[in-house]
Amino acid sequence: MNDQGPGPGWDHGGWNGNPRTDMPVLDTSTTVNPFGPSFSLEEILSGIREEMSRYPVPWGRDATEAVSRRFGVPGDGLLFGPGATALLYRWVETLRPQRLVLFEPIFSEFGRAAACFGIPVLRVPPVDVLSFKGVNLPDNLRRWKIDLSAFRERLRPGDQAVIVNPVNPTGQELSAESLLDFWERVGVPGAGLLVDESFQDFIGNRSSVMGPGRRIGPAWTVLRSLTKITGLPGIRTGCLLTDPVLSGLIRDRMGPWSTGALEQAVAIAWSRSAEEEAGRVQALYDVRKQFLEEWTEAGRGAFEGVGPFLWLHTGWGNGARDLQDRIFRETGVYLRIGNGFGPGGGENFLRVGFMAFREPVKVMETLLDRRYLPDTVPGRGKS
Repeated sequence: MNDQGPGPGWDHGGWNGNPRTDMPVLDTSTTVNPFGPSFSLEEILSGIREEMSRYPVPWGRDATEAVSRRFGVPGDGLLFGPGATALLYRWVETLRPQRLVLFEPIFSEFGRAAACFGIPVLRVPPVDVLSFKGVNLPDNLRRWKIDLSAFRERLRPGDQAVIVNPVNPTGQELSAESLLDFWERVGVPGAGLLVDESFQDFIGNRSSVMGPGRRIGPAWTVLRSLTKITGLPGIRTGCLLTDPVLSGLIRDRMGPWSTGALEQAVAIAWSRSAEEEAGRVQALYDVRKQFLEEWTEAGRGAFEGVGPFLWLHTGWGNGARDLQDRIFRETGVYLRIGNGFGPGGGENFLRVGFMAFREPVKVMETLLDRRYLPDTVPGRGKS
């Protein structure tokens, strides 16, 4: 078993008790809200105590209605389910596209879902460079920027293109208009586009394609996670907005009790407090900004981006895994190396999530500790 996760090839954030350390753990690898929900879990549990002794509302109807009202979208195409990852697997399984066109960098489970169901994948690597602060990195290390205008092909009938916005792990933001322009330029009958908006709540949904007045057509699917903004990744909640016929097929495939009473109650509570949830993270953005300034003043590189993380250049290279394990054993700081998102060179970066900004001094001191600095940092020279 891989000591970084449940099995070989595990490349996600989130410390799950393995590997172990004698130090108090500070998990900087996750992209969830470290404040937790603005609503009370104790009150929710108390309120559904009687419901826990019987089967939950079939097909998550109450939660679907609440989330539908929150987003201002029709309920017939909205599907509530046990987390965005489970929904994307059911989406691939039910739709069975001829090909997934994945714009990298991207959440690795899209590729795994395709492999699971034998779906061919066309990976579209980034062709443009990000504007890093703090250090002049060579272009080959900065080439993590998605440029939709550089994609010149027309999609084929049966294709499904997938784009994450904001991009995971860099935090690059794509405007809703650029996504609409992309589809008008490359879309064809019988093809579709899935936009993963798991981090939109952290930026006030300003570039979301989901909402009143947005021109989302039947060929589009929008995937949302509710676990990240609520800070409750252990309670699997997410939703998918798509064509009502496809939504119904996925719903049937999942069965009537795919989400329990607790998950549905959490979604309903979130839908009532979503604005407050987003407002609470502003304090973390303030700390994030200061952290970025200190990091770049120390001569280190970073792409600021948006969303609940920063994309930091470390220059660790092939020694990244050993350094990750060593730092965890010696300090208890759990880090997310930037591999698994598609482009090569991810071992030279860290995706540092919002949890880090609860103890920014400890994280900064750890990352700048000379014991953990490589002798040579690409684009910077001697450390």
